Amino acid sequence: MSYKKLLPFYRLSAFNTSRQDPNRDGIFVDDHFNQAYQDFLEDTSIYAILTESKKPHQTEKHIHNFLELKIFLEVDSLTEHVGNYTYKNIKKGDILFINNNEIHSNLANGNNNKRITVGFSPSFVENFFCKNSSTISYINFYLLELFFRRDNLYTGRLSLDAPALGRVSAAVFQLLDTFGQTIPNKNILLKNHLLSLLSILYLEYKKQIPAMSAKEGKITNILFYIQNNYTREITLKQLSDKLIISKSYLIMLFKKNIGMSIINYLNEIRLQKAKELLLATKYSMIEIALIIGYQNVSYFNRLFKRKFYISPLKFRNKNNPQSE
Repeated sequence: MSYKKLLPFYRLSAFNTSRQDPNRDGIFVDDHFNQAYQDFLEDTSIYAILTESKKPHQTEKHIHNFLELKIFLEVDSLTEHVGNYTYKNIKKGDILFINNNEIHSNLANGNNNKRITVGFSPSFVENFFCKNSSTISYINFYLLELFFRRDNLYTGRLSLDAPALGRVSAAVFQLLDTFGQTIPNKNILLKNHLLSLLSILYLEYKKQIPAMSAKEGKITNILFYIQNNYTREITLKQLSDKLIISKSYLIMLFKKNIGMSIINYLNEIRLQKAKELLLATKYSMIEIALIIGYQNVSYFNRLFKRKFYISPLKFRNKNNPQSE
């Protein structure tokens, strides 16, 4: 079962696309991106949308298994929530980087908000290169560092001055223009434009944000790989090959810095995602087990009950009765 085909995007609460939000006078729910997500699912594994809003709106909590960046061109009273972070003072030239499976939402109280949103799968970029190329590791662990790094120095946000915003805008409008065309070799052009955009953003990131130490970089890379591949089988050999370190050093490094084994961390990620799916979807236990990377539903049930002291089905019925 393909995780991408089964669950590219799901909402943590239902969108209300045609009516005024009854809980907030004058606030309308923005569901402009449904068709783009559908195109993303069925076609290119990348989407780019220019959104301009002339009225207050909100996007409710949602989550998806691809990377997303938001480039703000005009801002009027906008709050963005990404993971554990709340950005209340978004301004023109700000860029937010959203990792896959990171819960996010926004609320615009103003009347003039304009942004470009770009979403893509990491594999969309990786597949541009030869499978044995060392460039793949560069793409994974450097250009994409903007999406997965979170610490006291960097929270997934850059603020660009006018010249930098001009360079980024030029690159992203090339992407938008190509995205809207029906032309030969479209995916190759999209990948070129996306790599150009990510490279510009990475250079700005390096100017603004202090670099991680070598050890911090290795740990962050391990976490990133697990968080972006937990739906698949992950082995110590895969991780050690990606980082070009021995398996024994990998095991020691991870346990010393994270406080648990790699397999325990992988199970933590999978089980937390299972809770989200149980609350947000009507997928069966078998479907959820497969989505989060377990081929055996009985094994999934045992791990879930050991972790949360309740079976997955009882957890769903207790916390989300409407899913029955």
